[in-house]
Amino acid sequence: MDKIRWNQLFTPRTLKRGYELYQSGAVEDIQHNEYAIKGSIFDDDDYYSIVYLRDGMIEDMDCSCENEDEYCEHIAALLYAYDPKQTYQFHYFQEVYTDEKYKSVIRDIITESRSYKQMINKLISYKRSILPTITEDSLGSLNLVFETFYLISSIPEEKDDFLEELKNDLKIIVSYSHNKKTLLDIFEREYHFHKYEKEDEEYLTEVFLECFNETELYEDKFRIVNHMILGSDALKDNWVGRMQYSRWISIGLKMLQEAHQSHQDILHFLDTHHNYPPVFTGYAKICLENRNSNKALEVVELGLKYHQEDEDLLKLKEEISPCLNLNIMDWADQFTDVILKRGYDYFYKKKIKKLYQEPYGIAAVVEGSEDYHVTIDLKDEQVTGMYCDCPYANKGHHCKHMAAVLLACSDCENYDDIKEKLDIKFIKELKERIHTLPRDQLEQLLFNEMRFNESLQQRFNDLIETTTIQDKYLDYLVELIDDNEDHIPALLKKLKKYLRISLSKLISKRDYKTAHALIACAFCKVTYLDPKKEVYEILTDIHEYLRQLIKIYPSSEEAFNAVKELYSDCCLPFYEGVIDPVLLNDFDSKQFYDLKFNLIHQKILYSSLYDDRELQKVIYERWTKYGLDLLIESGKEESVILDYLSQYADSEAVQVNYVDYYVRKGHYQKALDILDEHTGDAYEVKKQEVIEAMNHHKEVS
Repeated sequence: MDKIRWNQLFTPRTLKRGYELYQSGAVEDIQHNEYAIKGSIFDDDDYYSIVYLRDGMIEDMDCSCENEDEYCEHIAALLYAYDPKQTYQFHYFQEVYTDEKYKSVIRDIITESRSYKQMINKLISYKRSILPTITEDSLGSLNLVFETFYLISSIPEEKDDFLEELKNDLKIIVSYSHNKKTLLDIFEREYHFHKYEKEDEEYLTEVFLECFNETELYEDKFRIVNHMILGSDALKDNWVGRMQYSRWISIGLKMLQEAHQSHQDILHFLDTHHNYPPVFTGYAKICLENRNSNKALEVVELGLKYHQEDEDLLKLKEEISPCLNLNIMDWADQFTDVILKRGYDYFYKKKIKKLYQEPYGIAAVVEGSEDYHVTIDLKDEQVTGMYCDCPYANKGHHCKHMAAVLLACSDCENYDDIKEKLDIKFIKELKERIHTLPRDQLEQLLFNEMRFNESLQQRFNDLIETTTIQDKYLDYLVELIDDNEDHIPALLKKLKKYLRISLSKLISKRDYKTAHALIACAFCKVTYLDPKKEVYEILTDIHEYLRQLIKIYPSSEEAFNAVKELYSDCCLPFYEGVIDPVLLNDFDSKQFYDLKFNLIHQKILYSSLYDDRELQKVIYERWTKYGLDLLIESGKEESVILDYLSQYADSEAVQVNYVDYYVRKGHYQKALDILDEHTGDAYEVKKQEVIEAMNHHKEVS
């Protein structure tokens, strides 16, 4: 592989003319990345030149001027503008040519043939006779087929059948080769040197995409795709160029997705090759199909950065973006002055990291001491429900995170209408006055207020007693964990014993507050340990303690909300399996239908916030199935259940579970009708199970 400086590739006359163009300022809009240098050169017309790069060196060069000289003055001008010191080197990558005796025969066929048809027939016959004799020589075989392919593709006669045969030859040669990297180089040179028509190039592209899928070839293959995008970008002003550009952009996007590249890598690719609006729309729709509305919105906004008036992108943004014209006065009275002020601070400081629309309202992620997930239920632009997984909201309060999201979705032109409500000057002055009072005066004031106020006395006594007892239990638990954190098996053994003794005592005394605090603390600590067998045993114990604990709460509703609060202590969705069965199975489905359904709805919405696509699917499938179970257990009408099935038709768990419901009722045909509406291995397996159950039922009957 030889290396020479780029200026040695041009004739002195071409170099001189290129330097003059560079000096006159004819070179504009220079762009550069790891794959190419490109720019516009104004001579007698506007020309587009591109220099392809490989491993930091020049691999090939091209220009839209179609000059007969291989390397023209426009390319020289671009290189002078980008690399005036002429430091870039050129690689002569090794080329493997068809054996001279084969080329001699091919030339004779071309010369002696009296018609295109005769030439094609002779070329194909010769290829068929020679190819089997050189099958072990993959380089020679490939070049022979390419030589034949190029000649046949250049004639105007009907030749699709022959090109199809040559395509299959290429697939066989590449598939059996032990030197695919070199063959890939030959493919790249073929793309660069022979400007095929779109229909003919597609034959080669099919081979290129199907036969070079090894992991070690990904970077080279992706470089070639980028070269093809950049080369076709020069021709995008005509219809053929636009078609080629769009095809290679789509190929590049598909490669990134199949290689499981990150969302940010794909955004970078789209940002680099941004001249084709439909690719933004297409990828945004893929994000929506995977229930990633926030990612879809990122893609659309990036597309609109370059194509502000594209109707498809504008329409898609309107569909994805949350409603931004709520009336503040419709919801502000649901918050205290302090919370609303803190919410405004979060909104003003741009603490809202993600915000997008879901079928029933708005979902968001708000930055706090950690990331909190917020959902706002809307109907006719009226707030019908609010949820947040922060500790304050889990106690039944409307929190600052909810307020921040609502402010972001509201018409802030009316903000002055609630300015007085947000004015906390009085509260600030009150706190300052309390700090300035002597301690004995504050104690006397508290005593005088409690003296004849039984409710305040009870609250004071509960606070003192609960705080003292809880501190004792929790301090010991934390000390136990700190002293044994380097010896996990010993820690779990001691923790198991401590929880058994302490919780048995607390539950027998009906001290539900301290028992709940102890369980919450233990659950939080345990979920940060490695999920080994001993951890599973502790989680099983915690599940049983929760089932006992809910029986001693003053009310079932208070117990439900207390158990639900434990979700905020859970670091991984996996561990939520301890909480789910208690909430869904230990509380009556009819009595707690609304609370359960709100929880399920909230969890389904939250599933779209996870970046891991597989985790998204697992959580979505789990909670949509819970929703169907709840409808069935609550005895809802079949029309309600069918509406739910239609709403979550993409949930395999929902559909399969509903099939089981019909099978249990003996309605086998209805079960089969549901399965016939879906495709996939899981549905086929289920269909066979239903048929077997139906046949068994007939035999028994």
